Amino acid sequence: MLFLNPVLLIGLVAVLIPPLVSYVARQRYQEVDWGAMQFLRLTPKARRALFAEKWLLLGARMATLALLVIALAGPAVRSSRWISAEGERPRSTVLLVDCSASMGYRREGESPRDAVTQWVAGFLARSRPGDSFAVLAVSGEVVPIIGTLGTDPEAVRGALEVLPRPRGTADWPAAVEAAAGLLSAAPGQPEILALTDGQKFGWADEETLARWELLAAKRTAAGTPLPRLWVANVLADHPLSVAGVSLLPITATRPVATPAEAVNLETGVRWIEPAEHPPRIRLEIDSRTAGELPFPPIAPAGADEPIHFSRRFAPGSHLVTLRLDSNPPMIVGRQDFALDVVPEVPVLIVDGEMRPDARTFGSDCLRAALAPTSEPSGAFAVRLVGISDFSPAMISQDVRGAGTRPWVIILSNVRTLTPEQTDAIERFLSSGGGVLVAPGDRVDPVSWERSAFRNGRGWLPARLERIVATDSTTTTPTPQIASFVDPPVRVFREERPAGLHTATFPLYWKLDPSAALPRSHILGVLSTADPFLVEKATGRGRVMICAVPLDDGWRTNLTTLPDYVRLIHELTFHLARSRLSTTEWLTGGRLGFRPPDEPPGPVTVFRPDGSARVVPVGSWPVVIEGFRDPGGYKLTTATGRVQYVSMPADPREAELTPIDDSDIAALHQIIGEAAIVRSPEHLQSRQDRGPQTREVGWLFLVAVLAMLGVELWYTRRLLGRGG
Repeated sequence: MLFLNPVLLIGLVAVLIPPLVSYVARQRYQEVDWGAMQFLRLTPKARRALFAEKWLLLGARMATLALLVIALAGPAVRSSRWISAEGERPRSTVLLVDCSASMGYRREGESPRDAVTQWVAGFLARSRPGDSFAVLAVSGEVVPIIGTLGTDPEAVRGALEVLPRPRGTADWPAAVEAAAGLLSAAPGQPEILALTDGQKFGWADEETLARWELLAAKRTAAGTPLPRLWVANVLADHPLSVAGVSLLPITATRPVATPAEAVNLETGVRWIEPAEHPPRIRLEIDSRTAGELPFPPIAPAGADEPIHFSRRFAPGSHLVTLRLDSNPPMIVGRQDFALDVVPEVPVLIVDGEMRPDARTFGSDCLRAALAPTSEPSGAFAVRLVGISDFSPAMISQDVRGAGTRPWVIILSNVRTLTPEQTDAIERFLSSGGGVLVAPGDRVDPVSWERSAFRNGRGWLPARLERIVATDSTTTTPTPQIASFVDPPVRVFREERPAGLHTATFPLYWKLDPSAALPRSHILGVLSTADPFLVEKATGRGRVMICAVPLDDGWRTNLTTLPDYVRLIHELTFHLARSRLSTTEWLTGGRLGFRPPDEPPGPVTVFRPDGSARVVPVGSWPVVIEGFRDPGGYKLTTATGRVQYVSMPADPREAELTPIDDSDIAALHQIIGEAAIVRSPEHLQSRQDRGPQTREVGWLFLVAVLAMLGVELWYTRRLLGRGG
């Protein structure tokens, strides 16, 4: 027994009122014996009976007051005996069905989809009239199968027949947030039931836990806690380990490719468990078979084995697909990679030479590295001009032939830029162009600070401080290839004979990017710890500055090394990426699409599952939604232009480490009440677990009325007997 208003129990002092009244009343009368009293005296037995009856009446009055005070104090009983009655309240439940790639793997001959159907059947069999349900499919995106709460269990059973096929990685925080939105105004007790294969990845890995924290903070700020969450492992009785491998994402050494050079691609396999018969790896290009790749040797579980291959491509957008040909299919047995190939990259080199009649330039070696005269149809179309001839109009003029407006501008040892030239460079960057600044001995740092850096607010990535010269007692600085971790310079990490790491720079510019951080990014440093390459995104484009001139000046051996040509190519390809890109990945599975030189018109989107939809377009760029599932997407414009985009499959989807109680405990601390349930029976017991509290004050009020009735009857009885 407990009391909801225990302070009112002070009123029990009122039980003393009846005896006090009786005592005071007896003091008002004085007994006087007279002669005839002997004939009126009661027998001792009758006197004792009358005395007892009066005390019983007094006790009844005291008990009536006590019961009234207890009833006002709010008595309640907490007991497990109220469970069945409490469980009769209707519930509103959103079922989240796991449709990730791991749900497509058969375990001991049973499909996880079959296990979901059986689990839901047991759950619905224990539902009560008035319970309502909704069903959401969870993979890379949350797909409403039954998007509103309804009370028809047959509709839920039918929804399981139209679930999307397993694909991608389940986005559980987004799914729980969507379910909470459906339950925000739901009648009854709101609950979320997640039906999954028990995989830890996507639930309690480090990355997902951070997303749970963001969701919890968002709900806390809004003052709307999440509903109770049940996590049902539909395969609790089956082993989670699988034999086989998964494919790693495909990457390319360069973001921009041309037909003049083969594209070097890299992928790999991750061994889940050693397999007796490794699968074959089939290569497809633009959905057409293009051969097989050699399978790497068997490795221990958890090891990654790289696979390298190269191909030449015609100009245009292409989709490279790798498939593991195995039976049964692997969980992550396919990877797609979209690649854009251009005929050539137009480059405008602006040399700091001021003489209008100059016939040679210090940047001739740059031009030769990009477009040697022995290869007239190479990867780059190059035009070299002096700074005195560089006009803003050149940015929109063709470099060589129609359609070759510059994608990249290289400013080589330029002393200063006029205001008109500076404005032209800024417009070029905002439209997606790339700029490479290679300062030399002509450069005026004060002028560059005023026009381009502007204390970190301009487009130059770093401030030009001073020229550093080494003497005979100092080791000549060299590039520190261990710092080359970003894509444009990562290929130089390997120490090859006469590689980039052997370049020496007796003179170099000391660069200070601190005022431009964090927008500026250091791509590599020298052995003196000073920056070697610094990059910055500006508008839709990007700009890079090098600490040394990229020519044969300043007594450097850079231009004589085999890696010199490769360095110029990699930096130029990297800077050309922004101009080439017609797509931009946005948050929330959205894609920005902007095809060049094409009038607005409808765009047809072909998804990895083969479905297609038409997106109306009024103007460019257009934002298209629905890009959450991994695979290759094909976009076709009204004029027939084809653009491929791809999302890699996460190889962690094949790691079937099960979620356990400690993972749920961590989740419980973040988002509130969450628990694992093993079966529909277990869920029902957890839903109704624990003693329930019921108020019983009405019982005491009934007792008060009963006592008043007894007192009235007993008083009349005493008066009738003359007592």
